[in-house]
Amino acid sequence: APAPPQDAPDARNQTAQFRHNGLRETANSVFSQDRRHVKKSELGGTGTTTSNLLESVGLSAWGVVRRVRCGWGNGGWGFDLGGEHIVGGAGLKSAASAALVEAVSESPFSHVVMERSGLLAAGNFIVDRFKIIDYYPREEMLASILRESSGNGGGPYNILKDLAKMGADFPLAAAGLLGDDETGDSIVADCEAHGIDTTGLSRTSAAPTSYTDAFTVESTGRRTFFHQRGANSLLAPEHFDFSASSMRVFYLGYFMLLETLDRVDVSGRTGASRVLEAARAAGMVTVADMVSIEHADFVRAAHASLPYLDWFILNEVEAGKLVGRSLRVAGDGGEIDWAGCGEAALLLVGFGVRCGVVIHFVEGAIAAVADGEVYGQGSVRLPTGFIRGATGAGDAF
Repeated sequence: APAPPQDAPDARNQTAQFRHNGLRETANSVFSQDRRHVKKSELGGTGTTTSNLLESVGLSAWGVVRRVRCGWGNGGWGFDLGGEHIVGGAGLKSAASAALVEAVSESPFSHVVMERSGLLAAGNFIVDRFKIIDYYPREEMLASILRESSGNGGGPYNILKDLAKMGADFPLAAAGLLGDDETGDSIVADCEAHGIDTTGLSRTSAAPTSYTDAFTVESTGRRTFFHQRGANSLLAPEHFDFSASSMRVFYLGYFMLLETLDRVDVSGRTGASRVLEAARAAGMVTVADMVSIEHADFVRAAHASLPYLDWFILNEVEAGKLVGRSLRVAGDGGEIDWAGCGEAALLLVGFGVRCGVVIHFVEGAIAAVADGEVYGQGSVRLPTGFIRGATGAGDAF
């Protein structure tokens, strides 16, 4: 695109947002998050349709586009990231096709939105209690605890702490449900000490703060976990309020470990799907993760949320369960099936994930995006002894 004139205004806060009122948006491509200046007369279209459409929403002669969350096909294109969206291309070249694009009432796509920045991470807030033992006992036998410690656990808690320790230069905020107890107090204090906004952390006296007792045999490193679901199991849609949030990304984790949010209702929806829908309606990019667990409604509950996700991040075990096949050659103990992971990621995109699906595993990762492209990246080979442990690796990823 041509360079803008020197007096070109920054249109970040006056770019109109629209939704394609036809088939689900399919991205033509996924671009880097840079800024490009685009003159409205060059956005595509002939006659007065495009011009009138842009003038009606107050778009200046020059607008700033930050690319990209996703776009759509059929000859048109859309740039949408963090509350900024511009439409153009062949999709607006006639009144008939222009009618397919509409401003939607009571939607972030119907009005000028705020500048968004930061991550709101919600879901499982857990305290992990680590105990190193001399051996794992049979029933009614005794083992000695050699050492013990505690730390943060659960997807949102781990991610927020990781980013805080890495010095993230954007706002971090937590949302979830804690018990009205000392463990809950410790989570709030820990988050605040790391600069994490705790306004979204609610408290309840109906259940304790969630925790996990992890027992590791010193000689073998093998671990056994005992989990108290506690307050996490009571987290519900009514605990979320996105109306005043200026965060750009909303992360929810984990599917299958949030009992109330995972419950499938008579309409086939889950509480998680409704929370994600509300976050997207508020103008956020939605991201989710899940946990490897046996769950009676594993497939149905997860699939209910896919149409409300922009990005879905999961491991090969979870992805395999959702598509009904093992993603390792010769079963779970075999080598990773790279092609199979790519096919699984594309299937999940096809089930409704708006922008992309990422499947990670020990050997690397596969990403499939909405335009049908698949990308792979192998793991880094690290020196022996460099890896201290695998706990939290998926959240760090």
